Amino acid sequence: MRKLLRIENERHERIVSLYNDGKTTREIANNVKMSQRGVRYVLNRYGVQLRGKRRTNGHRINEDFFKQWSAEMAYVLGFIYTDGNINGNTFSISQKERHILDKINTVMESTYKIRKRDNGKSKLYTLYVHRQEMVADLRNLGVVEGKSRIMTFPNVPDEYLPHFIRGIIDGDGWVQDRGYVMNVTNASRLFSTTLHDTFNRRGLNGRITEQNNAYRVWVSGKQDVINLADWIYRDCGDLCLHRKRERFYVNKKTPNKKEAS
Repeated sequence: MRKLLRIENERHERIVSLYNDGKTTREIANNVKMSQRGVRYVLNRYGVQLRGKRRTNGHRINEDFFKQWSAEMAYVLGFIYTDGNINGNTFSISQKERHILDKINTVMESTYKIRKRDNGKSKLYTLYVHRQEMVADLRNLGVVEGKSRIMTFPNVPDEYLPHFIRGIIDGDGWVQDRGYVMNVTNASRLFSTTLHDTFNRRGLNGRITEQNNAYRVWVSGKQDVINLADWIYRDCGDLCLHRKRERFYVNKKTPNKKEAS
């Protein structure tokens, strides 16, 4: 019994040593003939802080990005709910504006490449990430294949809700250039209804319409549009589509030099 315990302890110490030497949990699992989950259990037991960044096929990313709520995670999740997709062990995000995908790559500590496709009329940029564990986390958060008509609004903590909705609006939202109207178009009735209720609880002038199996959730009135913007852009840093933010605030009065002095 003591011999077995000693062998087990030596095995655990080897796992810790290999991890501290920079090996990934996958590499260690293959080395000691144990599952990755078992390796992580041992590391947690020994109080080893797990690294978020792991390399696969030369690419690095924070594989734990969707495991814990943060402002950045909530925004990216909102973006994936609208302009994202999962297929097998890969998730992808597509956008006409590359710079927002660069920002998303940065907050995920990702080195995955952004691909460009030109259909002759416009360019579309797509970020593909092949990570089984991250896709599993996204599934747990409600992102599924063929999500357009069946997805429901996730249970987002209140403090991160404005960041999630900013991601939703940057993905599938439209803001009138005159700043009087904003809407989000979606194919899921359940998701759209909850988003509509969320706006109404904020005291915003919201409504929901249906046309051609699509739902539009509206916020109307220049002050309501500004109030929505004040909520979703507070503490957002640079993680947003600036073009849409400018439209939100086109009617916001700024003090002139005499008023400001």
